[in-house]
Amino acid sequence: MNADRIQITRLTDEQKRKRRGKNIAVMVALLALVALLYVITLVRIGGNA
Repeated sequence: MNADRIQITRLTDEQKRKRRGKNIAVMVALLALVALLYVITLVRIGGNA
């Protein structure tokens, strides 16, 4: 039955800081992608007018 138990580990402050940095980097990359797609859409629609 011990194999069914989930082991919970606490993150150190450094691990939390690194994880936060990675999360912010992913957020910035996603926002940049959304902005790029928005600009491309505006250019394509504006070119047809």
